[in-house]
Amino acid sequence: MMKHLQSLGKVALGTTTALTASLYTLNQLTPMPGVILSKILFNQPSKKAYIKDTVRQDARFKQIASRVTSLYDVVYDSTEKTGLMDIYMPNGDQETYPTLFWVHGGGYMSGDKSDVTPYLQLLASEGYTVVNLNYALVPEARYPEPIYSLEKAYVAVQKNAQAYKADLSHVAFGGDSAGGQIIGQFINIQVNDAYRDTTAFKQTVPPETIKTAIFYSSLLNTQRMDKTDDMMANKLFSRLAWAYFDDKHWRVSPKTMEASVTLNMDHHFPPSYITDAKHRSFEDQARQFVATLEHHNIPVEGTFYDSPLYHEYQFDMSLYESKVNYERLVHFLKQHLAK
Repeated sequence: MMKHLQSLGKVALGTTTALTASLYTLNQLTPMPGVILSKILFNQPSKKAYIKDTVRQDARFKQIASRVTSLYDVVYDSTEKTGLMDIYMPNGDQETYPTLFWVHGGGYMSGDKSDVTPYLQLLASEGYTVVNLNYALVPEARYPEPIYSLEKAYVAVQKNAQAYKADLSHVAFGGDSAGGQIIGQFINIQVNDAYRDTTAFKQTVPPETIKTAIFYSSLLNTQRMDKTDDMMANKLFSRLAWAYFDDKHWRVSPKTMEASVTLNMDHHFPPSYITDAKHRSFEDQARQFVATLEHHNIPVEGTFYDSPLYHEYQFDMSLYESKVNYERLVHFLKQHLAK
C-alpha cells in the first residue's frame, strides 16, 4: 500500500511539475493568459454597478432626465461590432454646445462606454454635448486601431453635428486609464505637425478647435505602463502592453514610443486637466506631464491627493476627493471649453 501511495505521489508531483512547466512556457510565448486574467479582474459587474450608483445618488443627477437627452448605441462604424457611441445632449435653448469626446479605460482589452454613462451624463448637464464611444479591443484589435476608432467617431459626429447639438469649433477630448493614452496620442496627431509627419496618421480635427484635454488616471508614458506601486498589477500591465503593441519587447518597440503622450507632445498641446491616485496607478506620470505642460506655458490643472486612493478613484462619487475633483473639472471646463 505504501509503495502504491508513493507511486501515486510521484505521478502527481510529475504531473504538477509538467503542468507548471507548460504554463511557464505558454506565458513566455503569448501574453494571452495574462490578458484573460486581467479581463476577469477588470470585469466585476457588482463593483461597476456600485460606482455608477454613487453618481446616480448625487443630488444633481436626480434631474438628469429633464436636463439631458441621451442617444444610445449610435453607429459610427458599421464594420465593427464595437463601433457604437452614446451622445448626451443638454436640453437647453442653444442650438449647439461645446463637445466632449470621451474614451473609456480598461487596459485596451476591457471596459465599455456604459461604465461611465452616469458620470458623463452629469457632465453633459453642465452645458456640453458628450460623445461616449466604444472602440476595438484586444485580442480582436491591436495598436493603433483605437486611434482610428476615435477618428471615425469624430467624423460621424461631424456629419451630423446639428442633430447632435455639437459645436465642433469648441472641442475637448477626455479619457480614463488607457482611454487617456488614446485621446492624448490622438491630440498629438492633430496638433503636432512634426510628430504626425513621422507616422502614418492623418490630421482629422482642426487643431485650433481643440480647446482642452482631460486625463483621468491615465497612462501617459507607454514605456512605463508596468511601473506602479503594485507588483501584481505591474505583471498584468506588462502582459497587456505585450498584447496591445503585439511585441513581447514592447518597452523598446517603435510602436510604444510612437504611442507615448509625454514623449510626443509639444507647445501646441491644449490646456489640460489631470488627476490620478497614488496606488495601482500612474500618478508619477501625471505629475511629470503637469510639469512638462507648465514648462511649455500651457494652462494645466493637476488634482492630486495624499489620501490612499486607487486607480480610477474619480468615478466613485461617494468619496470626498471625487466630489472635489468633479467641481474642479467643471470650473476648468468653464474657463477653457465653454463659449
